[in-house]
Amino acid sequence: MKSIKLLSVLALFLTVALFQSCEDDPCEDVICLNDGICLDGTCDCSTGYSGADCGTHCSEAIIGTWEVTSGQSVGCDLETYTFAAGSTDTEILVTVTVTDGATATATGALSFDCSTMTYDVPGFFSGTITFNGTTFSDVLSVGCTFEASKQ
Repeated sequence: MKSIKLLSVLALFLTVALFQSCEDDPCEDVICLNDGICLDGTCDCSTGYSGADCGTHCSEAIIGTWEVTSGQSVGCDLETYTFAAGSTDTEILVTVTVTDGATATATGALSFDCSTMTYDVPGFFSGTITFNGTTFSDVLSVGCTFEASKQ
């Protein structure tokens, strides 16, 4: 009688173990980049990253040309900003164009979540940009404030 009970318990244990081990792991073939973690088969991305595999840094939305929409006045005459990728996700190359067509280039440091960026055009001015999705505002060290939107 003891052996039947023992065999029944063992059979029950093996059945449970087999059924449990046969469940599919939805994260088995999912690779999440940039410290993202897989939850139920989908990547939950760390701050600053998005995409199915967390491979897209938020700086990619910033790259491109932005047209100044307000802030132009005497002594404050920027027309466009052009942002290009630097050597890291948070390094941005900034080219500003003034109304007479002259340009100045700087390297900007982008916050990890892409909400702000600081840059310095040596000998001219520095700026702090705050990104708001499709627009940004830039406060320059020379007292000008610009707003721009992506072209």
